[in-house]
Amino acid sequence: MIAYGAANRTSVAPATPSRARQRLPVARLLALILVAGCLTVAQANSRAPGTGHTGAESADDPGCRACLSQAASLFAAGNTIGAADLLSGWQGRCPHNAQLHLLLSTVLLRLGGHQEEALAAAGKATALAPGSVAAHLQYGLLLAAADDNMRAASELEHTIELDPGNYEAWSSLARVYSKLHDDTKAQECADKAAELEPSLRCARLRMLKNLVHAGKLPEAKLELKRLLSASSPAPEFMEELAREAMSIGAWDEAAQAGSKVCQAYPKAAEPLKLTALAQLNNHSYNDCLGTCGRLLALEPHSTWALAVMGRAHLKLGNPGAAEQEIKAALTGTPDLPMAHLAAGELEFGRGNYAQARAEIMQALDSDPGLADTAEVSYLTGQALERAGDREESIAYFKRSLSRGLSGEQAEAARQAIERLKAGATSNR
Repeated sequence: MIAYGAANRTSVAPATPSRARQRLPVARLLALILVAGCLTVAQANSRAPGTGHTGAESADDPGCRACLSQAASLFAAGNTIGAADLLSGWQGRCPHNAQLHLLLSTVLLRLGGHQEEALAAAGKATALAPGSVAAHLQYGLLLAAADDNMRAASELEHTIELDPGNYEAWSSLARVYSKLHDDTKAQECADKAAELEPSLRCARLRMLKNLVHAGKLPEAKLELKRLLSASSPAPEFMEELAREAMSIGAWDEAAQAGSKVCQAYPKAAEPLKLTALAQLNNHSYNDCLGTCGRLLALEPHSTWALAVMGRAHLKLGNPGAAEQEIKAALTGTPDLPMAHLAAGELEFGRGNYAQARAEIMQALDSDPGLADTAEVSYLTGQALERAGDREESIAYFKRSLSRGLSGEQAEAARQAIERLKAGATSNR
């Protein structure tokens, strides 16, 4: 263990201009690293072939998750030295935890004076989690800062393969190719970055976002259709449109936009994930299974894909196939929110309401954004009602309606609200 505290008790010197330029990517990466539960759990436990531990090897200490959470809290509170010391002390006990190594890399980068160690930690994170956008982006940025431009270009190219809409990767790659005197590639990357530049992206999406904030979802969907059809937008911007479509429940438009990105970048995992989830929510279950199959071809250890396939099989009336996929997802990543949501759906269908409630709430506690989908909120309301949680059930039924629940489910949600307000819990 390296104790960073003893050597760093004095205040850190003001950042040089070059270091200041490095701080913007760190802030972006920190947001990626610490995003509520989902990234921390899902990417921390993803493993490439040959990098995961077997029964013959030492497993990670059960306390790794708590260590990661505590270190993240220390870092967020400004105690960088404390976070570095804690993570360094746990490295040996968490050799397979990609997220711990990635967070250590970020902490060391912020601490200053430990660039080689930060680089090594980021490299280990990419080996453990080859599908992690944050890990490859951070490793590429650190390699570029060390003027290892050939390797930096490779890492940043891989980042873009995973996430074509990543502005930081495109803009950083443009600078790297410029240093390598490859002016053609530098200009191509700069053009892509310009297409994704945050202020331009905000300007393009301003009307859509304003309509969403005003609660005018029908008008927002019309604006979304206009953006999708306007002058054949670049596939990188299409990915942003797909995310916006997902946020307002425009599943068909999200699937269309995501599919166009997948066509342009067939090796990119992020657009496949967006597309699969849009297809699932759009009731295109067989298409969802096909997209998840493509994702598994790229990321054979994607437990997220297995969990989504489990949910699709449930919707298709194949509980046996669903259970197989869900068990595999939970075996690979025991804390994966999507897998626990799928397990909750499975148990609800079997009439095991207490277990269904426990699984669903564990999923939502780790990733509250899952409940932004109307049907997930409706399912949660049903499970809570059957478990006797009247007030919470009402809240989720109301949320499902606010998120655009329609048809027979919407009518059932309204009836449930009236029934629960009257104090009558359904025994059906």
